[in-house]
Amino acid sequence: GGAVIVHQHRGMRAERAGERAALLQLDHQQIGVAELVALAKSRPGELNYASSGNGTTAHLAGELLAMSAAIRIQHVPYKGAGLVVPDLLGGQVQMSFQSPVVAVSNVKAGKLKAIAVTGKTRLALLPEVPTFAEAGLPFRSLYKASEFLNR
Repeated sequence: GGAVIVHQHRGMRAERAGERAALLQLDHQQIGVAELVALAKSRPGELNYASSGNGTTAHLAGELLAMSAAIRIQHVPYKGAGLVVPDLLGGQVQMSFQSPVVAVSNVKAGKLKAIAVTGKTRLALLPEVPTFAEAGLPFRSLYKASEFLNR
Protein backbone atom coordinates (compact mmCIF):
# COMPACT_ATOMS: atom_id res chain seq x y z
CA GLY A 1 0.00 0.00 0.00
CA GLY A 2 0.92 3.62 -0.18
CA ALA A 3 -0.35 6.95 0.97
CA VAL A 4 -2.24 9.63 -0.88
CA ILE A 5 -2.66 13.30 -0.23
CA VAL A 6 -5.84 14.38 -1.94
CA HIS A 7 -6.12 17.56 -3.92
CA GLN A 8 -9.51 18.77 -5.10
CA HIS A 9 -10.25 18.95 -8.83
CA ARG A 10 -10.86 22.05 -10.93
CA GLY A 11 -14.42 20.93 -11.69
CA MET A 12 -15.42 21.51 -8.07
CA ARG A 13 -16.73 24.72 -6.53
CA ALA A 14 -14.50 27.74 -7.13
CA GLU A 15 -13.26 28.00 -3.54
CA ARG A 16 -12.01 24.40 -3.84
CA ALA A 17 -10.52 24.66 -7.32
CA GLY A 18 -6.83 23.92 -7.51
CA GLU A 19 -6.76 21.70 -4.43
CA ARG A 20 -5.13 18.26 -4.79
CA ALA A 21 -4.58 14.86 -3.22
CA ALA A 22 -1.07 13.64 -2.55
CA LEU A 23 -0.49 9.98 -3.29
CA LEU A 24 2.40 8.27 -1.55
CA GLN A 25 4.00 4.99 -2.54
CA LEU A 26 6.00 3.96 0.50
CA ASP A 27 6.60 0.64 2.23
CA HIS A 28 4.77 1.86 5.34
CA GLN A 29 1.21 0.59 5.75
CA GLN A 30 0.12 2.98 8.50
CA ILE A 31 1.74 6.22 7.38
CA GLY A 32 -0.07 9.49 7.97
CA VAL A 33 0.91 13.13 7.70
CA ALA A 34 2.92 13.17 10.96
CA GLU A 35 4.77 10.00 9.97
CA LEU A 36 5.49 11.35 6.48
CA VAL A 37 6.93 14.56 7.93
CA ALA A 38 9.03 12.61 10.45
CA LEU A 39 10.31 10.30 7.70
CA ALA A 40 11.18 13.24 5.43
CA LYS A 41 12.99 15.00 8.29
CA SER A 42 14.99 11.86 9.05
CA ARG A 43 15.93 11.48 5.36
CA PRO A 44 16.26 15.06 4.00
CA GLY A 45 16.10 15.19 0.22
CA GLU A 46 15.64 11.43 -0.18
CA LEU A 47 11.85 11.31 -0.60
CA ASN A 48 10.44 12.42 -3.93
CA TYR A 49 7.16 13.50 -5.43
CA ALA A 50 6.01 13.45 -9.04
CA SER A 51 4.02 16.08 -10.87
CA SER A 52 2.77 16.49 -14.41
CA GLY A 53 5.38 19.20 -14.96
CA ASN A 54 7.13 22.26 -13.60
CA GLY A 55 4.78 24.98 -12.38
CA THR A 56 1.70 22.74 -12.27
CA THR A 57 -0.69 22.62 -9.33
CA ALA A 58 0.79 19.28 -8.25
CA HIS A 59 4.28 20.81 -8.30
CA LEU A 60 3.09 23.75 -6.18
CA ALA A 61 1.37 21.35 -3.77
CA GLY A 62 4.65 19.55 -3.15
CA GLU A 63 6.49 22.81 -2.60
CA LEU A 64 3.78 24.03 -0.20
CA LEU A 65 4.02 20.76 1.73
CA ALA A 66 7.80 21.13 1.97
CA MET A 67 7.50 24.74 3.17
CA SER A 68 4.63 24.05 5.60
CA ALA A 69 6.39 21.07 7.19
CA ALA A 70 9.95 22.45 6.92
CA ILE A 71 11.08 19.34 5.01
CA ARG A 72 13.20 18.73 1.91
CA ILE A 73 11.60 16.53 -0.76
CA GLN A 74 12.70 16.16 -4.37
CA HIS A 75 10.45 17.18 -7.27
CA VAL A 76 10.29 14.78 -10.23
CA PRO A 77 8.57 16.60 -13.12
CA TYR A 78 6.92 14.50 -15.82
CA LYS A 79 5.89 15.68 -19.28
CA GLY A 80 2.16 15.34 -18.62
CA ALA A 81 0.11 13.34 -16.15
CA GLY A 82 -0.16 10.05 -18.03
CA LEU A 83 2.80 8.23 -16.46
CA VAL A 84 2.68 9.70 -12.96
CA VAL A 85 0.18 7.28 -11.37
CA PRO A 86 1.57 4.15 -13.08
CA ASP A 87 5.08 5.09 -11.91
CA LEU A 88 3.71 5.84 -8.44
CA LEU A 89 2.02 2.44 -8.31
CA GLY A 90 5.21 0.82 -9.61
CA GLY A 91 7.37 2.47 -6.96
CA GLN A 92 9.47 4.60 -9.32
CA VAL A 93 8.27 7.68 -7.38
CA GLN A 94 7.07 7.85 -3.80
CA MET A 95 4.43 10.56 -3.75
CA SER A 96 2.23 12.70 -5.97
CA PHE A 97 -0.54 15.24 -5.55
CA GLN A 98 -3.50 14.30 -7.72
CA SER A 99 -7.11 15.31 -8.26
CA PRO A 100 -9.73 13.27 -6.38
CA VAL A 101 -10.97 11.87 -9.69
CA VAL A 102 -7.54 10.30 -10.26
CA ALA A 103 -6.97 9.35 -6.62
CA VAL A 104 -10.30 7.82 -5.63
CA SER A 105 -10.20 4.67 -7.78
CA ASN A 106 -6.73 3.72 -6.55
CA VAL A 107 -7.63 4.52 -2.95
CA LYS A 108 -10.88 2.53 -3.07
CA ALA A 109 -9.00 -0.41 -4.69
CA GLY A 110 -6.46 -0.34 -1.83
CA LYS A 111 -3.52 0.40 -4.16
CA LEU A 112 -2.77 3.77 -2.54
CA LYS A 113 -3.70 5.43 0.73
CA ALA A 114 -5.02 8.97 0.95
CA ILE A 115 -3.39 10.68 3.90
CA ALA A 116 -4.66 14.26 3.61
CA VAL A 117 -6.62 16.78 1.59
CA THR A 118 -5.12 20.17 0.83
CA GLY A 119 -8.44 22.05 1.06
CA LYS A 120 -10.22 23.48 4.09
CA THR A 121 -12.82 20.68 4.24
CA ARG A 122 -12.90 16.95 3.58
CA LEU A 123 -13.92 15.63 0.20
CA ALA A 124 -17.29 13.98 -0.37
CA LEU A 125 -15.51 11.36 -2.52
CA LEU A 126 -13.12 10.48 0.33
CA PRO A 127 -14.85 11.50 3.57
CA GLU A 128 -12.49 9.41 5.73
CA VAL A 129 -9.45 11.41 4.61
CA PRO A 130 -8.59 14.34 6.91
CA THR A 131 -7.48 17.77 5.78
CA PHE A 132 -3.87 18.73 6.44
CA ALA A 133 -5.11 21.06 9.20
CA GLU A 134 -7.01 18.21 10.87
CA ALA A 135 -3.84 16.12 10.64
CA GLY A 136 -1.91 18.85 12.48
CA LEU A 137 -0.18 20.57 9.56
CA PRO A 138 -1.36 23.99 8.44
CA PHE A 139 -1.43 23.96 4.65
CA ARG A 140 -2.30 27.00 2.57
CA SER A 141 -4.97 26.57 -0.05
CA LEU A 142 -3.56 25.88 -3.50
CA TYR A 143 -6.42 27.89 -4.96
CA LYS A 144 -5.31 30.93 -3.00
CA ALA A 145 -1.66 30.29 -3.88
CA SER A 146 -2.37 29.98 -7.60
CA GLU A 147 -4.60 33.04 -7.45
CA PHE A 148 -1.72 34.98 -5.87
CA LEU A 149 0.84 33.67 -8.39
CA ASN A 150 -1.39 34.60 -11.34
CA ARG A 151 -1.53 38.30 -10.38
